[in-house]
Amino acid sequence: MLRFVSAAFLGLALLTSPASAQKEGIAPATNASTLSIEICNSSGRNVFAALVYRDSAGWHSAGWYRIDNGQCDTPVVSDNLIFYAFAEEVGNTDYTWGGDFPHCITRPGPYDFMIDPVNTVCGKDQELVDFAQWEAESFGTFTWTLDP
Repeated sequence: MLRFVSAAFLGLALLTSPASAQKEGIAPATNASTLSIEICNSSGRNVFAALVYRDSAGWHSAGWYRIDNGQCDTPVVSDNLIFYAFAEEVGNTDYTWGGDFPHCITRPGPYDFMIDPVNTVCGKDQELVDFAQWEAESFGTFTWTLDP
């Protein structure tokens, strides 16, 4: 009987390992499975950044993190390898870094609220902008560098 219990426990451990969790898009529940999202600004401009990321509470939308030219900041830690990012020049909403993932932001900030990441219906006092989608290869630190 002891051999059966040990084999069953090993099978359960393999089903919930970080490797299998990453393949399924499910974040592992260990501290070693976190992603520090670092933003480095090499753009020649001061920027505000916003992020959509997941932690143990669910998906967050958060901003604005000010990163001056030549500086780096690690504003959030995620438990998922996928996140979304948007940045704009301080005082100039026409100069942006993003992509093709539409998401609602709040101006002015700061803001941090829970979201449904597939919902693109903005609430009152929100605006739809296009975030870049990023996927890190592994947990640790992912650096998004803002170039000119």
